[in-house]
Amino acid sequence: MRRSSPVLAIAIAAAAFPAAAAENAEPVVVEMFLSQACSDSPAAAAVQREISKRPDVVALTWHIDYWDVLANRKHGRWEDPFAAAAFSARQRVYNRNIRERSTVFTPQAIVNGAASEVGSRREGIEEHIEFERMNSDDRVSTSIKRVGDMIEAKVDPEGEDPRDVLLVRFASFAATRVGGGDNFGVTFEERNVVRQISRLGMVTHEPETFIFPAPPQGQGCAVIVQHANQGPIVGARYCP
Repeated sequence: MRRSSPVLAIAIAAAAFPAAAAENAEPVVVEMFLSQACSDSPAAAAVQREISKRPDVVALTWHIDYWDVLANRKHGRWEDPFAAAAFSARQRVYNRNIRERSTVFTPQAIVNGAASEVGSRREGIEEHIEFERMNSDDRVSTSIKRVGDMIEAKVDPEGEDPRDVLLVRFASFAATRVGGGDNFGVTFEERNVVRQISRLGMVTHEPETFIFPAPPQGQGCAVIVQHANQGPIVGARYCP
């Protein structure tokens, strides 16, 4: 179900939330779903670039594919080079879980797998970030380090609920000059453009360590811990 405005809850929580706890909290995950063929998406890409600079956020940009078939009367279609059907499917699951609807909209920001916001509305996204930062009872503790050519991620959970541990690989930066569609002539400059997502395993009540190859130069990755069936995200870290 879609969450109501968190502004009041933020104000109440901030008064009681210790500063040290906020500094040690897991980053909040902001997933931006957009398309280079959608006229409203350039503004969302700009918002995500700014949000990605925050040290308390893991920002991931997902390109959906259902805009690729729509043609502009003058400039025809634009096939988004980063779009994937699997990324569109991830967005649809979020809309069923959060908004209780089978429909989707673009651009859309999902915060910690728990809240939905219009992707170009930075103020609303940041309100949800603060709400998630202040309400961290269900978080896990994650640590991640590089050992030679490998990455070692340790997840220390609380509680008994099963949580998926996911590896997301992304292009750290991408600049694309759009040659068709509604955004003809626009250059998309983006951060953390997702290229692949895979499941490393699951954690329940015992700490687990996951080891995988480090990304090549110019690429990045993040480990996110998420309740089963694409529920709320309870932990995340960028790869070093």
